[in-house]
Amino acid sequence: MQRESSVEVASSGQAPPTSGPSRIARDLAPLALDEAQLAKVADHVSKTAAERDLAASVEALVTYTGSARSARGLALQHPDLLACQLPSWCDFLTGFGLDKSQLQHLLCSAPEALTRGDLVRAGEAMLTMRRLGLCERSAAQLVTYYPQLLNKDEPEILSLLKLLGRYQIGIDTTTL
Repeated sequence: MQRESSVEVASSGQAPPTSGPSRIARDLAPLALDEAQLAKVADHVSKTAAERDLAASVEALVTYTGSARSARGLALQHPDLLACQLPSWCDFLTGFGLDKSQLQHLLCSAPEALTRGDLVRAGEAMLTMRRLGLCERSAAQLVTYYPQLLNKDEPEILSLLKLLGRYQIGIDTTTL
């Protein structure tokens, strides 16, 4: 007699899908996409090999946009958000002081900062801002309204800080 697999068998007699279209559909279920929307987003996700983190990305998108409806709209406009290590980006940005509303603003106004960005480069940018004397709160505000800074190096960050200070945008540049 053959031993059963350690994977639990569903009532239909088959193991739950670990990859493929049915898993993608299950992971996207919280967005309540209609059939055409599901096909569009699922096709994009399957082409980017983002299936592994899809459920966590959907959960992060719903959490930080505030509702499944907002997350659905954002996923339809920017399906790359589901393929950009979104949970890691959210953990990173909240770890550097962005609150939920700031992260929501960034996701809705400049999702390409995350989809085209690099976490390592973003970490270097945040550390540069801290090294230049910005407190956590100021750096978080700056990233909220100028998310492109996440992909800039020190001279470019310094240049923007001096420009903003010159126009008295709330950044003290006397020590820069």
